[in-house]
Amino acid sequence: MFPTIGNWQDGVIAFGQVIFFASLLFTVFSKEKPSLWTSIPTGIVLIIYAYTFFTLKLWYGGGMSALVAVTWLVIGCQKIRRDKRQAGHKTGK
Repeated sequence: MFPTIGNWQDGVIAFGQVIFFASLLFTVFSKEKPSLWTSIPTGIVLIIYAYTFFTLKLWYGGGMSALVAVTWLVIGCQKIRRDKRQAGHKTGK
């Protein structure tokens, strides 16, 4: 059903991405968010990495990289929403 980890590199990359994903969950659920100049470019680069991993048939590493990329983009969207909400409060809207 699931592809097996074909080589050790896929396992190492996937494991590292699992650690990154787990650590990002604290940021997703935190009130404080990093700069958009951190979250958006990181998400975009990780999408490119995921595509590259998939072309090398590193399925688990690519999948986890895509998940981490989406997580960074979610954090970026949260930052945009938070900044808009704060701007509305400052102007009295």
